[in-house]
Amino acid sequence: MSELPPILYHYTSIDAFKGIIDNKHLRMTRHDQLNDPSEVKFTLDMIFDFLKQFKCNTRQQELKEILLEFLPHYRKLPLYITSFSKLANHLEQWRAYTPLGGVSIGFRSKELNKGYYFDIIPDGEEIRDGVIASDSNAIYKGEKIKNYHGVRPPYGIWQCRYISKDDEFKSQRIEQHRSVLTKAFIEKNVLEWFSESNVYTFELAKNHPESNLAQQVPRSLLNTNVLRLASATKHSSYAGEKEWRWVDLLSKEENFPLYLDEKNRLYIKAGIKPENFIKEVWISPHGDTEGLKRAVEFYKEKYKLDFKIHESKIPYRL
Repeated sequence: MSELPPILYHYTSIDAFKGIIDNKHLRMTRHDQLNDPSEVKFTLDMIFDFLKQFKCNTRQQELKEILLEFLPHYRKLPLYITSFSKLANHLEQWRAYTPLGGVSIGFRSKELNKGYYFDIIPDGEEIRDGVIASDSNAIYKGEKIKNYHGVRPPYGIWQCRYISKDDEFKSQRIEQHRSVLTKAFIEKNVLEWFSESNVYTFELAKNHPESNLAQQVPRSLLNTNVLRLASATKHSSYAGEKEWRWVDLLSKEENFPLYLDEKNRLYIKAGIKPENFIKEVWISPHGDTEGLKRAVEFYKEKYKLDFKIHESKIPYRL
């Protein structure tokens, strides 16, 4: 994986840009409601095939069977994603994501890496300003609130991998990812480590499949390895976008305010401080470029922001 770029770019409309600044948040969309909802499913199928072929010893075999049984549940996990690009001024992304003209917002990666501000709802009220937050508690209107974190670290900022997912290339795509899967499951001896070091926990999970522990064991073992692949693998047709993904896995979806966007897709609000997060803004090479620039300059002045403004000089053709 490449080193995290210092700036990551989010292509969007001017109305969405205004909303980000006015409301101080980005939207993170649930993974199974993205434009291509098959993305995560396809990667999980690939990992499932790989694990089925993975030869292991008797001790590992028991765990392997639990993992194979549990993998389909990953499709239902509350995984939320926002997409960025390494590229600031890319013609195909202007066409795809700003068909009427728009902007490419450059976010500081180090701020994204720190996480986002989030709200929980006690008694129907959203917590926003005036909250005194510590590591695990907050004071709201004089009452202590448990499990509140002012800043929630992301589950990851991951670079997308691009491979073909056409059925006739099934064997090739497994081979393409074999090195990644081998490193995740074999070179790091994940199965061996778990079965050797967590025998008691493993036995408990195996003997009490109805317990929460039985769900937590394979999840905690595979989350990073599996979800990193599943949430950041795309069809090779999109390789030119140089995409990175800001990803979060919610421990309990019911603890977060959920919203519906214009296409009735679930999303959560990832709170940001525009003055810290936004480094620069690019104006698209098409649409009402003068109006777009005027709007960006207006918002920069209105909120006393310090980002740089660039104008794309790409000769744009519809």
